[in-house]
Amino acid sequence: MKKYLTLLFCSLLTLHCSLSAQQVIYVDVSNNTGIEDGTAAHPFNTIAEGLQLAQNGDSISIIPGNYPEDTLLIEKCVSIAGAGSSSTLVEGTFILSSKLDTLPVMIGNLWCRNVMHSDSGFTRTPLSIIQCSLQVLYDYTPSIQETGRILVKNCTAADSIHIEGASCSAGREVIDCETEGGLWVGSVSSSGNIRVSGNQVGGALTVSTVVQHDTVILTDNTVAEDLRVTSVSSGPGYFTGNIIGNGVYIAAVSYEGYVFRNNNIASGDLTGNFTALATSEISYNTFGSGGIGITSKSTDLIIHSNIIDIDGSESGIRFNSIAGGLIDHNTITVPYVEPSGLPFEEDTAATCGVYVQSVSFGGMRGNQISGGAYGVYLSAIASNDFDRNEIADSHYGLYLKSVSAYVDSNRVENCIAHGMILDYQPEYADTNSIRLNHNIVRNNGGHGIWTKGNCPMGRIDEPGNGFNIIKDNGGYDLYVETLSGFVDTIWAQNNEWSHSTEEEVGLYDIYDAGDDPARALVMFTPLLPFGLSDLEMPEIMLYPNPTRGVVSLQLSVVSQQSAVNGQHSTVIEILDVFGKIVETNNNRTIDQLNNGAIYFDINHLPSGIYFIRIKFADQMIVKKIIKI
Repeated sequence: MKKYLTLLFCSLLTLHCSLSAQQVIYVDVSNNTGIEDGTAAHPFNTIAEGLQLAQNGDSISIIPGNYPEDTLLIEKCVSIAGAGSSSTLVEGTFILSSKLDTLPVMIGNLWCRNVMHSDSGFTRTPLSIIQCSLQVLYDYTPSIQETGRILVKNCTAADSIHIEGASCSAGREVIDCETEGGLWVGSVSSSGNIRVSGNQVGGALTVSTVVQHDTVILTDNTVAEDLRVTSVSSGPGYFTGNIIGNGVYIAAVSYEGYVFRNNNIASGDLTGNFTALATSEISYNTFGSGGIGITSKSTDLIIHSNIIDIDGSESGIRFNSIAGGLIDHNTITVPYVEPSGLPFEEDTAATCGVYVQSVSFGGMRGNQISGGAYGVYLSAIASNDFDRNEIADSHYGLYLKSVSAYVDSNRVENCIAHGMILDYQPEYADTNSIRLNHNIVRNNGGHGIWTKGNCPMGRIDEPGNGFNIIKDNGGYDLYVETLSGFVDTIWAQNNEWSHSTEEEVGLYDIYDAGDDPARALVMFTPLLPFGLSDLEMPEIMLYPNPTRGVVSLQLSVVSQQSAVNGQHSTVIEILDVFGKIVETNNNRTIDQLNNGAIYFDINHLPSGIYFIRIKFADQMIVKKIIKI
């Protein structure tokens, strides 16, 4: 084994050294014959003697033993190899001489106290430390050229590994190492890549760079304590596959962006503070007992597909930004927490599934959120789509304060109090508009939707608008509280309410707190199975229902009065339970429907409940169908 390691080191050195001598020098501390020439038959008994004889390109092979040497100065391009880190013990510290210039040095398969990269103020020497054990690796030598890179691989440190340097143009790599304490890699005015991969770190892992122009790569490390990355004017960063015991902190200014993906944080949060951050992502991470807290300016940050389970001491995702940000497809579980009792617009310290404060927010999509004082607390002057989110078992489901937002295809169910609270930005009182379509808000203990400003949620004259299911809530399905001096029409048509007649909906399901049509006129019409026309309505015949794939649709013969309208164009649609159109068959006339069946193939749709809706003239028919 010793022979093969020596050959390996020699072959690698051949690439870099000017080899005038390529000899192997042997050292054996147990040689007490008095005959020493560095050969295998007569080895030196000190490493210092081997170093004194060595020329560039030589290898020093150290026989197992305990070498009580203090400081060992390496002045030539050599490889130094022991027989193993448990059998070859060097009591002192290796120090590289500045005379080496750009010639490489390798140290492997032994135990030593430390390795210093240079005995002067800077280094240009490439250094590799492979399969060694150290008491500590502490090196703070700056490098003014890329050649001064350092590689530490397959090593163990009884204490810690600490590598940093000023004006560093060289790469820093720590790969597959193990430390009892922490691991620190840092540089100032750096332009060399930093790679920390596959390490077992008994303490904290810290990476610190200033004016760092290349890539920071942290992958597949297991860190007992926390991970900290601080960077100013830095290149991109990739942090993937790490197992972290106690939280993550990332701070960056003028950062080219980073990817934090597929990490497992056992306890603690991922917190960050960013300024002028390029497109970045936090995705596919698992938080065992913690969440995500980001404060940023001018940041395009995507928080995507994370699993967050937090103890209720703070919100699952906390995002505070001037502009940017998209939170999508995360699963967030927070214990039920009672709100503080402050007014909604002042309850900024509440524990939420997601808490967002932003001037211009990118939006939320496809998240599953459970628990908290609020499932989502979102305050933004302008917010993009809030769609396909599911909120359950919170005190309040959604608090949304925005001038302009689209709320589409969400489910808010089984909250203790109100399902949705839609607030306004007072400085933009005349232009507030939060539009709701295809949402399900039901089985909440308070009001289904409590709106404090303009909330368009369905107009008959706008196709596809409305179609919310707002029913079976403990308070009113829609509670309207209009600002003093604020005048508008709140369109709430094309929705399904707890009751089925317009009179009952107006009496039991919708309440105008101001009761003043001069301030707020609530326009509503229930989504009824038999339309709004005075004409006699035909019936839908579906077969089979339930169906496994293909369903035939046929209308009964209509009355003579309806037949007058027989040439009207007809729209036939299949909708899912969110009110989304998933199939359509347009431009049929009533006469065509009366004279034969229409077949819909819904094999490609998942099992569940759907609705077939037929619209013609001023009539509409809705029928439920079950796909099995």
